[in-house]
Amino acid sequence: MLVRLLAAVLLFVLPAAIATANDGALCKGEGSPPPAERAAACTRLLAAAPADKAALADAHLNRGRALQAMGRADDALADYDRVIALDPDNFFARNNRGVIHREARRFDHALVDLTRATQLAPNDFRGWLNRGTLFMDMGQYQRAVGDYDRVLALQPSSLPALFNRARALNRVGQFERAVADLDRVIAAEPRFANGYFQRGLAYSQLRRLDAALADYDRVIALQPDNAEAHLNRGIVRKKLGRHDDAMADFDKALALDGKLALANGSRGELFLIKRDFARAVEDYDRAIEAFPKQATYYANRGYAQGELGNHERALADLNRALELEPKDFFALANRGWTHLRLGRREEAERDFRAALALNPRLARALNGLKELEARR
Repeated sequence: MLVRLLAAVLLFVLPAAIATANDGALCKGEGSPPPAERAAACTRLLAAAPADKAALADAHLNRGRALQAMGRADDALADYDRVIALDPDNFFARNNRGVIHREARRFDHALVDLTRATQLAPNDFRGWLNRGTLFMDMGQYQRAVGDYDRVLALQPSSLPALFNRARALNRVGQFERAVADLDRVIAAEPRFANGYFQRGLAYSQLRRLDAALADYDRVIALQPDNAEAHLNRGIVRKKLGRHDDAMADFDKALALDGKLALANGSRGELFLIKRDFARAVEDYDRAIEAFPKQATYYANRGYAQGELGNHERALADLNRALELEPKDFFALANRGWTHLRLGRREEAERDFRAALALNPRLARALNGLKELEARR
């Protein structure tokens, strides 16, 4: 259904043999022969060394298709190279070679081929669909949206284009459009778990939390072992104030995938709320190991360390948080309290006032100044 074209693996050499009368039809794929039979027929035709340039290109093209279908990308690539040497404007060779380059993450080569494919056959949706997938892989999501728009202008009911455009729209923050595309995908494929997952992401960003929760429930009903769905449902439940349910989801996500450090980061927040600071520190240790430049994790671990009385460790974490995010007023206020607990009054006052310059109503900083005044 929503499947990307063809995969890449290694190739072995096909045996040469004498061509038969039926090889032309087999090589073209008439009668839907198995890819190995098709490739062998094309090899026999090529061994006969056809004099006609077009026939030679067709035999290489058809063998390339068969080999690509067999997952043998290296020789398929060699065949497409030969086609393009004979016929530089061959849409099919450009398109298929571009797919192989994309799957091998040779994005520059893939972009050349797939762009040329869209120029050669602007009314063939396949070039646009494959280049859209390339742009997704490259992280160029707005350009992907543009290509999927072209696919849907040609094929309005294309589920791959609708789904992948929704993924791209989520990436560029166009969540209402993403929901509209995913509604159509889910109506056509009501058991497609990834459709609900992506729509749950969009609903979460739109703050339609009950709708997001329903979508993640549906994903988990279809895929009970989907760790990311448990993580995302836990985040939604946490936002809804359902902390015990959220904790259960984070626990399940980590039981399914112990390396899902985002779940550690989210569960750490719940441990802070529950004032279980030691377990919060453990979760943030794992989260920081995976995401060493996430300022919030350092800030939260610093707060937990302070509550445990580990003030020097707290200070180190809060310093790091503020290196990464200098305008984090919570980190500034918490560092002010850490300085205060260490007897550093001037540093404490400086941090409280810096926090209030960013957020004049921040209670933790206001209370810090009151505590400073009380200790004079």
